[in-house]
Amino acid sequence: MSHVASTARPEKVQGEAPTWLKELDAASRPVPKKGSGLGRWICRLVARAALRGGRDLDVDQPRFNAALVEGLRQLSATVDELVSLHQAALRQPDHPMGLQEAVRTLREDLRAVQQRMPSAISQVRESQPEGQRFAPYYRAFEDAFRGSEAVIESRLEVYLPHVRKAFSGLRDPLWLDLGCGRGEWLRVLAGVGVRGVGVDGNAGMAEAARASGLEVQVGDLMDHLRGCEAGSVDGLSAFHVVEHLPLDLLVELLQEGLRVVKPGGLLILETPNPENLQVGAHTFYLDPTHRSPVPPAFLAFLAAQVGWRQGDILRLQADERDLARAKRAWLGNKALMKAAESLFGPRDYALVAVRPLS
Repeated sequence: MSHVASTARPEKVQGEAPTWLKELDAASRPVPKKGSGLGRWICRLVARAALRGGRDLDVDQPRFNAALVEGLRQLSATVDELVSLHQAALRQPDHPMGLQEAVRTLREDLRAVQQRMPSAISQVRESQPEGQRFAPYYRAFEDAFRGSEAVIESRLEVYLPHVRKAFSGLRDPLWLDLGCGRGEWLRVLAGVGVRGVGVDGNAGMAEAARASGLEVQVGDLMDHLRGCEAGSVDGLSAFHVVEHLPLDLLVELLQEGLRVVKPGGLLILETPNPENLQVGAHTFYLDPTHRSPVPPAFLAFLAAQVGWRQGDILRLQADERDLARAKRAWLGNKALMKAAESLFGPRDYALVAVRPLS
């Protein structure tokens, strides 16, 4: 009994004790109650033991809670690592489930791409209408900035000596004109007995050309060229087209043209001349559908690399009056004479090439 009586109480718990601990504390104290003293002593003994254990638990609870939380965190990290290792193992080709997991992953990736496709397609479609909305005005644009049909036809007659030379002795030669526009070149060809077929992507321009009795189709120029049979035409032209094309399509036009034109046939490509500073710095950009100027030396080089031969560069449409005035004023000064050529020299040029006979 003495060892029980001398047992010290634990230190007081910080803060208010829980209800169950208060009840144990009350039960361990002497109470003025009738009955056997031995019974009351046993009750107090049990209550004091429970009180010590309860107070000890209450005192250590923060440490217990912290340890429990840390253990749970470590367990969670371990589970995550095991899951990652398992998924990585499934992706290995030699794993029994590797192929199945790879297919499942591929399907998920494809599904994600399909979900993004409508947005990407809509963005592409939204980027197109600028040129499409300008298309109805392109005929008026050509009338305003390129010149009348009669003026252009007179300019295009410069190519007739090359046509007559290439087609000498041929019966019913056929010419394909890509981007025929208002049809000026087709009318010039018809005047010398050459049947010409035109293609233009602008429905309004093509309809106007057809209305004048010309054989013109509406469609994508490159698609039409790709669909032509090998060696099916005697001549191919594209007037003011190459400046609208990205480099890869320009190369393809030369390659496909070489396939479609018969041996000995002609190629004529006319485009603005960036050697003229006014063209390269200003007038080229009057047409918002232009992509970039194509220097004569580069176009001749590219055609030769593809396989065209006898390529000549014809420089055309110089400002003859202004050029003559400048040369008279600057006669004797080499630098100024060169500047005069750059300012008032040919505004257009054409590559005229021949497909080799073999």
